[in-house]
Order: sequence, then C-alpha cells, then structure tokens
Amino acid sequence: MNEVKLVIGAATDVGTVREVNEDSQGYVSAGIGDVLVVCDGMGGHAAGEVASQLARDTILHTLIGQGPGCDIEEALKLAV
Repeated sequence: MNEVKLVIGAATDVGTVREVNEDSQGYVSAGIGDVLVVCDGMGGHAAGEVASQLARDTILHTLIGQGPGCDIEEALKLAV
C-alpha cells in the first residue's frame, strides 16, 4: 500500500473591513485520524474571536478523547 503524506499549512486574513481577525484554526492527530478545523469568527459580532477559539478548542479536545475505531460521524456530532 502506498503511504500518503499530508503537508498542512494554515493562514487567515483580517480582510478589508475589520481591524481584528476573529477566525481560528487548528489541527490534531486523534484516534479517528488527522483532523483540521476552521472556525469563522463572525466578524462584527461581540466576542467573535472568543466564539471561534472556543469552538475550535472544544472540537479538538473532544476528538482527542476518541479512540481508534470509534464512529467518526458520532465523534464529530459529539464534538460539535
């Protein structure tokens, strides 16, 4: 079987309207596999950066706790 190598990069941009970038991203290698998460900060809403960071952290921390062979769909539902 051929091995697949994944190279990950991430970048966000504040854009032309806002002064603060409220987006967040993250990556974890968990029991269910490699997971990439991107959370939109809802620019213009109060504490949008806090909401996107909380969503990212909750999803990643939940998925870290899932063991190999778990149901991926159920793990993602639990994380969200």
